[in-house]
Amino acid sequence: AKEKSAANDKKDQEEKDKKAQELKEAKEKAKEEIKDLNLKPEEKTAADKAIDDAKDKDEVAKAVADAKEKAAVNDKKDQEEKDKKAQELKEAKEKAKEDIKDLNLKPDEKTAADKAIDDAKDKEEETKTVEEAKEKAAANDKKDQEEKDKKAQELKEAKEKAKEEIKDL
Repeated sequence: AKEKSAANDKKDQEEKDKKAQELKEAKEKAKEEIKDLNLKPEEKTAADKAIDDAKDKDEVAKAVADAKEKAAVNDKKDQEEKDKKAQELKEAKEKAKEDIKDLNLKPDEKTAADKAIDDAKDKEEETKTVEEAKEKAAANDKKDQEEKDKKAQELKEAKEKAKEEIKDL
């Protein structure tokens, strides 16, 4: 009877060891499964702890399922934020093109500004492009005014010279 009992004890211990090993492997697999999920640091820590504290494979599976659910929520939030930013950038680009439409830019400057706005990855790049276009337009306005003033001066001098010539006739 003692031998049978010892054999049963050994068999029970082997069964316990096997279950412990299976649980250990399930936990390792679970941690591998959740390691690349979109979890905030505190969510990742909580998921790891839930896996570590699991008493059986069902608890491990529940911890993984909970982590995947949180990751799905985070993915959805991230996508909504990304979509919102993309829409804001699109609207900012449309406004930027409207803002530079009537600026005093040479055709190649206008084309370059439009392209830079289209290529902008964020609102900061788009804003910078508009500011640069406004600076170029201001420089063009100044240059145009200087040329206008010079021509007006030349015309004034030509008129005075003509008046002198007429007076001398």
